Amino acid sequence: MSPRIQRVPHLWLVYFCVGVFALAIYFVLPLDPQALLYTAVGVSAALAVVAGVVIHRPAAPIGWLLLAAGQVSYATGDTLYLVIGEGVAVDVCYLGMYVFILVALIMFVRRRIPRGESATLVDPAVLVIAAGVLWWVYVIAPLAADGETTVLVIAYPVLDLLVLAVALRLILGTGARTPAFRLLATGLVVMLAADVLYAVGSANGTYTDGSWIDGGWILSYVLLGAAALHPSMRWLDSRAPTVVGPIGGPRLTILVIGALLPVLMLVAPGRAGVDHLPFVVTAAVLLMVLLVSRLVALSASERERAIVDPLTGLHSLGVFQANIAIEGERALRNRGHFGLITLELDVFRVVVETYGQPAGDKVLREVVRRLRALCRPEDLIARIGPHRFGILLLDADGYYAGHFAEAVRDAVANPKIPLDSDVSVRVTASLGVAALPYDAPAPERLLKVAEDAMEAARNAGGNRCHNWHGQLNVIAPTMHR
Repeated sequence: MSPRIQRVPHLWLVYFCVGVFALAIYFVLPLDPQALLYTAVGVSAALAVVAGVVIHRPAAPIGWLLLAAGQVSYATGDTLYLVIGEGVAVDVCYLGMYVFILVALIMFVRRRIPRGESATLVDPAVLVIAAGVLWWVYVIAPLAADGETTVLVIAYPVLDLLVLAVALRLILGTGARTPAFRLLATGLVVMLAADVLYAVGSANGTYTDGSWIDGGWILSYVLLGAAALHPSMRWLDSRAPTVVGPIGGPRLTILVIGALLPVLMLVAPGRAGVDHLPFVVTAAVLLMVLLVSRLVALSASERERAIVDPLTGLHSLGVFQANIAIEGERALRNRGHFGLITLELDVFRVVVETYGQPAGDKVLREVVRRLRALCRPEDLIARIGPHRFGILLLDADGYYAGHFAEAVRDAVANPKIPLDSDVSVRVTASLGVAALPYDAPAPERLLKVAEDAMEAARNAGGNRCHNWHGQLNVIAPTMHR
């Protein structure tokens, strides 16, 4: 690990705790000190971002520096507001922050998501269109209809909507789910939520300086600074494989509500959408088309995932189990035998928690490469869990399977796996070995026997091979290197 990172691994946490403390005392201060503290936190976030870039040296720092510039622009607007009050210069500085954020997020998206990739575009598109309908009907259109509203005032909700669109593309798209990413994404959500509450409060006259809405903005600044100071900020723009994943219950509910929102606006009490009928109907049709396309893509993806793991290209658990049954029946019928190995990576969760999911994906792909280099063409490798693999060794007895398992254990552990130019990790594995017919009377029992042996190896400390009798004491033969 880079000495530069080792020196300040928890600087982000220190900054976050100090920021939360500042947020707590913000609400007990008089109005003028509140304004000074608010501006100071904004400036500190900009400084934290610059410090994070200097300390952690991301491959493409320009996105982070644009976020810092946005904070400086907003802090400048706050300072001008304290000195001269409202004015065009203040609005330009405030709006400048949104422009900087928008460009920074676009740069992150372009680096995280391959060009032309549209598999993960539908979900954010549904939510953005739904939010756009609400924003137009209840915020932008009333402002535009007011003859006294300036273009700068209308620009605020428009830029909010644009930032929301790119933020959703960033959050719901592929790419590294690092701690820094989660901090940044949470900060964006908090900022946009505070903006919405501010717009509602300003419209009905309930917003006051020093309210909880201001606290939301302060928290978003703190989260931005903490994200930049976290060591994983180096991998925030790392790409991950494009996979149309399953839709969880909460996500599906949100998508359906978003797709139905224009229709609800037409029939709900007040029927605000009726005044904008062509716009709302067009949005409703587009949302339904997007939702149907999402479900079609999901169905196709699930069929493919049932056969091949999209990350590693290995066979899935279902295919592995089917082959065990087929080869098992053949072996029993011909009085033959075959071996089965299951392996689980010992420190995989630690790697993901420390360096992020892209690092974990890199480890998995490298382990698969090493397994393929060891296996014969007739052997079958499958991914049977998040960080668990199975190997079916045809025409192999327990003796061969045990020696082969030791060769696999050694190949996984050596050499270290490089994550980038500065960081390499040593990954070990716990392996379970079983052979038919020696360790199980029927094929359907063999996988369970191997997994039980693997669990015993893991519970014994990992980085070892077990069969159902106990730990294997064999030396890896050079023919498998």
